[in-house]
Amino acid sequence: MINVKVLMEFRNATERARKATAAVQQWLEEQGKGNDPYHLMSRVVSERLHMANTLLQDVVCDLESGDIDFETPGLREFHRTIKSLTDRLSRLFPQ
Repeated sequence: MINVKVLMEFRNATERARKATAAVQQWLEEQGKGNDPYHLMSRVVSERLHMANTLLQDVVCDLESGDIDFETPGLREFHRTIKSLTDRLSRLFPQ
């Protein structure tokens, strides 16, 4: 039997790949028509933000459940990245 978290991760990864494939296809279609495909970037970035939100919510659940602890590989790098993200976002959302 497959762990539910592993199965959900596979499902989410498959969905992300499907959406990325659709974005590439739209980009190529716009280029093929001689149009400027850069207007699609806002949709690509929006989808990336949605994906990041979903992943971060999963990480929060993993932290709360104890699946992530100080010994988890990659945790320090993740912390640095989140700190960098927070610093940059604070420029957009000053208090």
